[in-house]
Amino acid sequence: MDNDATAEKVRNLEALVASITELLDVQEKVVGEQSERLRENEARFGAIFEGSNDAIMLLTGKGFFDCNPSTLKIFGLQTKEEFVKLHPAEVSPPTQPDGHSSLQAAGEHIQAAYLTGYDRFEWFHRRSNGEDFPAEVLLSAFDWNGKRVLQATVRDISERVRSETALRESNDRFLAFIKEAAMRLKNPLEVVEENLVIVVNDIEHGESEPKTMSLQLRIQIKNLEQIRKNIIELNKAIVNHYGKVSDASKKFLTE
Repeated sequence: MDNDATAEKVRNLEALVASITELLDVQEKVVGEQSERLRENEARFGAIFEGSNDAIMLLTGKGFFDCNPSTLKIFGLQTKEEFVKLHPAEVSPPTQPDGHSSLQAAGEHIQAAYLTGYDRFEWFHRRSNGEDFPAEVLLSAFDWNGKRVLQATVRDISERVRSETALRESNDRFLAFIKEAAMRLKNPLEVVEENLVIVVNDIEHGESEPKTMSLQLRIQIKNLEQIRKNIIELNKAIVNHYGKVSDASKKFLTE
């Protein structure tokens, strides 16, 4: 009986050891898979970080501690060591174009990123040569190696801003042209209207010879022809400015 009890205990112990061994194998497999995924994620992040055309910089409350090659390019620097030595305030002008303090405004954006996880905004940065440039900034907050880290992704939008400015200036010039053209059309039309009223009054009162009336009407026809030409030129300018006009509309407006 004692032998049977001992044998049963041994079998139970063996089963327990087998279960623990199986559990440890499962845990080892899970840890291995997690480690592999972590390595893959780190490799993927590293590839994005190093290869991004946008400037990506990492910072804590103490300042910058890493950046990608595009950061050096956008700020006109040679090495990461140069960049991480900079205080965050040194990569922005003292004030933004709207007159707000860059330091105070940056603090508000950082606080928003810490509270919500991210913040997106437009900002003016400063290159190492002192040139200021407009940028679109995305601040992302996350935990890394036991500390709270901010990732700032900066995209230089100088070209976009130049295009938008040029478009606004083009539209302003076009509107000024339209206003001037409208005045050039309005004044001659008023003159033609006044002359035709005189002709009609003369006809009604029998105060004008047929030849005189004919001459006066022919003059006004010439004036109207010139006005029509001016309208066509104005329509052509409108079509050229806006571009997307159907062929039928273009023909109607410009012929």
